[in-house]
Amino acid sequence: MSKPVALLSEKDLQAGIVRAAKALGWLVFYDTMPIRSVPGWPDLVMLHVEKKRLYVWELKNEQGIVSAAQQQWLDAWVAVLSAIVSPKGTHVSVAVVRPSGLEEAYAALV
Repeated sequence: MSKPVALLSEKDLQAGIVRAAKALGWLVFYDTMPIRSVPGWPDLVMLHVEKKRLYVWELKNEQGIVSAAQQQWLDAWVAVLSAIVSPKGTHVSVAVVRPSGLEEAYAALV
């Protein structure tokens, strides 16, 4: 039996999103060795060329807290992307995704 969505760990949340995104044709980057990563770097950076979408997502369980370094990176992505992304039909999502938002996250991938 699978876990209730609210009880998903960040690892399980990431695995489900990555699996769905790849099945839907997204290019997905995630650091397999986050211990060596830059502090605060988002969990997922995903591109869909045909749909002209770029998603930068930090994944947290329901109780997870966004660190100052993570928020700094998310704010930087928003600031830069809002300045450079303007072509009609281009969509950017910079977000914190939690298990309670999983349904909306999956819907955004379609």
